[in-house]
Amino acid sequence: MNIKRVLIAVNDSENLLELCSFLDANGAEIVADSISYDYLIESGINALKIKDLFEEIHSDDELLCLMALRLSQSKTETQGQTFDMVVTNLSSRFDLEYERGLSIDTGRLALISASIKNYRDIVLLTDPQDYDDAIDNITYCGDILLQKRRRLALKGLYSISSYISTAHKEFSQVFASEKYEYLVLQYVIPLLSGSYLYKIEGYPGLLDEVHLANPAVGIEPEDIYNAAAFMKLYDLIGDVAAFLSNGKILHVSMNNHIDKHYNSQGLMYASSFTIDYSIMRKLFALGVNSFCGVFNGEAVRFAHENDIKIFTIPDKSVLDTGKEQFHSSENYLIKEPSKILNFQSFSKDEKLAIASVMINPAVSAALCNHGEARVLNTGIVNELFPIIESLKPNPGSVFAVNVDPMEKEYSKLKSMGFRGILVPGLKKNYNDIILRSFLK
Repeated sequence: MNIKRVLIAVNDSENLLELCSFLDANGAEIVADSISYDYLIESGINALKIKDLFEEIHSDDELLCLMALRLSQSKTETQGQTFDMVVTNLSSRFDLEYERGLSIDTGRLALISASIKNYRDIVLLTDPQDYDDAIDNITYCGDILLQKRRRLALKGLYSISSYISTAHKEFSQVFASEKYEYLVLQYVIPLLSGSYLYKIEGYPGLLDEVHLANPAVGIEPEDIYNAAAFMKLYDLIGDVAAFLSNGKILHVSMNNHIDKHYNSQGLMYASSFTIDYSIMRKLFALGVNSFCGVFNGEAVRFAHENDIKIFTIPDKSVLDTGKEQFHSSENYLIKEPSKILNFQSFSKDEKLAIASVMINPAVSAALCNHGEARVLNTGIVNELFPIIESLKPNPGSVFAVNVDPMEKEYSKLKSMGFRGILVPGLKKNYNDIILRSFLK
């Protein structure tokens, strides 16, 4: 094994015992800061203290900075008294007491920076989730290959960037200056249009556990818009199937698969009900080339054979929308609290209609009956009502719209015999037998 000497200085001890037990059993010398040393010794793992390497008395932070100076030098300069691996991670807590100085984790920042500089000689582990992979690599070939060292160095650089971003946000409160908030963008995947998909680090999203199950097939921006809209719908109302186009819901059902077909640019069929081979083959023959949901094995094989885009979704229980959301306009971001819809007082059809229009852009309306809804997307209020009249909706349907109509339009809607009419109610709160507000 080429990993002979290891430096440990962690804030997060997750998976640390497994890694250090492996290293200790394979003859590596482990040197640790005071907190990590106590933890390892109590767990029966051999280790030395960093402070024992120095004659002078230093604080823990000073010791880590001194170790970083050694790490930044070449093996020739240190006569071989350096480390082959550094295991460290940055604290996520900040001391905001200005009188004592700002609590920057300078020691670990220095360790990570020095290890990145000499990545060819030093394996840097900043993420506990990488420990198992490191063990497997050392077991297989006695070392960490250069390409993996580079990836781990980049991960360390990213951890510094994320830490500095969070520190700036926290310390801006001390200086009573909230002008700047740094956001770290996590690169996800390139898109066929030549653009790229990024995620804002530190903010959970509904697409976090959605995976492209056929990576050989590239994806377009509209695939992302469609999948995101479907995941919002799935999060709000549970099991559902939908046709979507360019991020807009066209048709949705809570009963099972939709026995209709749409022909639109950027069309996706999505369903939390299992999409099997027969459903996928039928829709693919009709022009649908993008699917999102739950699939059986035969459908997955068919997708791979025909270069069909398929996105797999997780169980609803693991979804996390987060407390805040971002909306973009050109190169500007708007951050606002996530909207929470209270569905307790609404029926099944009413929930489906409200969820459909709230996910879609203005102006959108939904006609819902028996757990199935057709969604209309016009963008203009004046065009919406002639379309509704031409459809001759079932008088027992539920109608929802995501903008507040004018008073004369309310009268027209009531004359159509809907079982319920649901509006945002931002201008006026309605709560009669037919007309109700859902945002107030």
